[in-house]
Amino acid sequence: MDQSSYLTCAYAPYELVSNGVIKSYQNYSVRKGALLRFTFAPDCIGYADCHPWQELNDLCLDDQLTNLKQKKITPLLAQSIQFAKLDAMARQNKTNLLEGLPLPLGHFLLTVLNEKSYLIIQDKLQEGFTDFKIKLGKDIENETNWLIRILLDYDIKVALDFNCHLTKEQFLVFLKKISSVREKIYFFEDPFEGCEREDQTDYGIDKCVLQTINKHKKSVAVFKPAIQSLETFQKEIPNRNIMVTSYLDHPFGQVCAAYYTALLFKQNPKHCLKHGLLTHYCYLENNFSRHLVQKGPNFTPPKGTGFGFDEELQKLSWQLL
Repeated sequence: MDQSSYLTCAYAPYELVSNGVIKSYQNYSVRKGALLRFTFAPDCIGYADCHPWQELNDLCLDDQLTNLKQKKITPLLAQSIQFAKLDAMARQNKTNLLEGLPLPLGHFLLTVLNEKSYLIIQDKLQEGFTDFKIKLGKDIENETNWLIRILLDYDIKVALDFNCHLTKEQFLVFLKKISSVREKIYFFEDPFEGCEREDQTDYGIDKCVLQTINKHKKSVAVFKPAIQSLETFQKEIPNRNIMVTSYLDHPFGQVCAAYYTALLFKQNPKHCLKHGLLTHYCYLENNFSRHLVQKGPNFTPPKGTGFGFDEELQKLSWQLL
């Protein structure tokens, strides 16, 4: 596909205000991104999100927009264009891309692990959540104590995402400390730098993942549609359990990720773990997130054509690149 095959592009910058603090990489209160509007033909217009994470080696937003203007396409922009094309075709046909597609249930994301998290889990269990993804690694001693207490007190399953905050030695110590509750942890993601080169069976966690993309046949493959091509991903991970996650991005980006989740779930529901799409609650409500009606672990996409949000998109002030 020619990723530069659009006539014009406009953007509408936005800010997402954290509902608390996002501590996965740094402490954030506000994150910046831009919605994109691509014109592929006079009557063929589609929308997408661009929400870079420099901590994950994305270019900053200004550089992404500069590259887009020059038609130098980064992995993040390539996915934006792909989603915009899907959106444009559906809007032309006046159809909703997710209508009629089933979605698996989701897990609840905790970006910090402390006493407050303990109480949040209690509330979320009453809403129907059974699975949780927890980001940890910045205060591993305290987090380990809370993790053990949580897993002893609650009948839940968890996925742990360290964002490479630990050393290999710290991870080995961590595994030893949690040995009594390890069966409730169904994967470990990115515990330390270079973990993708390790044989995870050496750690006694052959059913888990040591890296977002790991070739081990029993590991979980984490798919982030904001930066990964569905076609390429499917070629790399045949017959593997899959967890699709958002990019902690704009609600529009969440819905794009939900579309790929639905396609994967339709193809092979047994391999789809509970997804990580329910991330809009990490930010204060805005005009887009209020359209995402959440009932416990269910993700309900917005109404409208394409990926939805028709009225909200029309209200934005667009700037041509």
